[in-house]
Order: sequence, then C-alpha cells, then structure tokens
Amino acid sequence: RRVAKVINLDPMVSSEECAYDCSIDVRDLVDGSNVQEELGLGPNGAILFCMEYLEKNLDWLEDRIWQITHQNTTGNGGANGHATHGGDDNNNKEEEVEEEAYLIFDCPGQIELFSMHGSFRSILLHLQRRFDLRICAVNLVDATIACSDGGNYIAAALVSLSVMLHLELPHVNVLAKADLARQIAVGHGADGESESAQILRRMLDDDDGDNGDTLGCIAAGELVDAMMEESHTKMFSAKREKLTRGLCEVIDDFALVNFLPVAIEDGPSVQRILDRIDKAIGYT
Repeated sequence: RRVAKVINLDPMVSSEECAYDCSIDVRDLVDGSNVQEELGLGPNGAILFCMEYLEKNLDWLEDRIWQITHQNTTGNGGANGHATHGGDDNNNKEEEVEEEAYLIFDCPGQIELFSMHGSFRSILLHLQRRFDLRICAVNLVDATIACSDGGNYIAAALVSLSVMLHLELPHVNVLAKADLARQIAVGHGADGESESAQILRRMLDDDDGDNGDTLGCIAAGELVDAMMEESHTKMFSAKREKLTRGLCEVIDDFALVNFLPVAIEDGPSVQRILDRIDKAIGYT
C-alpha cells in the first residue's frame, strides 16, 4: 500500500480552503496573505514573490522532506512525485529516501508559474536532483470551461502544451469536473447540438479510456474544421484561421497534447488517472 504524503506549495490558500492535513505547508515559511499586506502586492504578484522566496530558501523544504520520508506520516493530495532513493546532503554525503514515500505536491493555480516563470521549475529540478525524485506533473483543466466551446478547448490545449514544454517533465493532462461538463448544454443551436459540441462530448464520454490517448490529440484539428463549417461561427478572420490551423496541426502531427476526463466521484476515472501517473514515474 502506497503511503501518500502531501506537500502544500500554495502560499495563498486559506485554512478554510485547505481540506486536508499536509505533512509540509509552505505557509509556515512564507504566507501569501501577509506578503500581500506588507508589500502591497496583488494575488499574482504575491504568488510569484512567495515562489522566489521559497527558491532562495530551499534548505527549509529539503529538511522537511527528509524528515517526512523517514517517519510514518500519511496524507492525501494533488500533483505527484515519487521519492525513491539517492541525492546528496549539505555535506555531499549520499542519502537514501524511504522507498515507499509517495510525495504529492499541491500547487497554486496561477498558470504563469508553470508556463513562463522560472522559480517553480527550478524548485522541482533541484528537488529532483537532491532526492532522486521521479516527478510527474498533473495539469488540471476545468472541463466546464475548456469544453464549453471549441475555441476554449483549443486555448486549453495550447496552454497545456506551453506548461509541458516549460516544465520538461512527464505530464498528465486532466479534464477535471467532467461530470459537470457533461451536464452543461454546449454548442446548442436551432438545429440541435453542433458538430464541434459533439466532438467535445465524445471525449468527455470516454469512460473506458480507449480514446483517451487519441481524442485529445486530434480534437484540435477536428474542432477547427467543424467550427469553420458551422454557419453561426464568425470568430475567425482569414489570418486567425490560418494561424489557428497551423497551431492545431503542430499539436495533431506530433501528438503533443492529450486529455483524460475525470470526475472526482467516479472511481474508475480517478483510478485511470492514477494508473497513468504511476506509469509515468515507474511506480509499482
């Protein structure tokens, strides 16, 4: 049985919003609310400041990871890394991490941290080298937004691709709240559900996982074709259509982005995500 230990890396989350007990809480080092108040920053600025502060004080995080991987502490959580063994301590002596430690890093939701800012990537790479972690990034995309229309889905695919290229880690893209997205009537016109909406629903209704490896990759190109053919779609100028088709061809030709739908109360869909993560990090 895996022993999950949660590390909260979101300095802005409130005690009321944090619905689990975590083994390590970054707010013990730097609290985003205090940063906002003392420095007069907004939420995004405070998040970036906190990540840069954590990057400069990684010994704090290292010490606590070492502590929790050498005692029987459990938790539940978000994006995943598996601590196996290895790394060097501050004196360059070889260390060994408890083999069954399964670390779950619960991260902030600000997309710039993962797509362009350097601190979070540096933190992960440092921990990867320090503890010989096998890390998988789990990118949660709100399906009620991404699947509300074809344009939103294409945008979500491009943002996910940007995160994948920036972090350079094994990656699992997840369409969260798939059960709610299925209940929302998307793309209904006078003649019923549009072709682009049908493509999105087909992916959301992929309960057995057989299409999970392909639908997310080809849907971008399919959606552009469908939206061009739908008479009520006026969103693309000639230049935008050419650019969008070119971007979608890159995604489709190289099969760079795919999504797996998940509903938190649907056990099989959650297990499918966990299996994909385990495969990515070699956890058995």
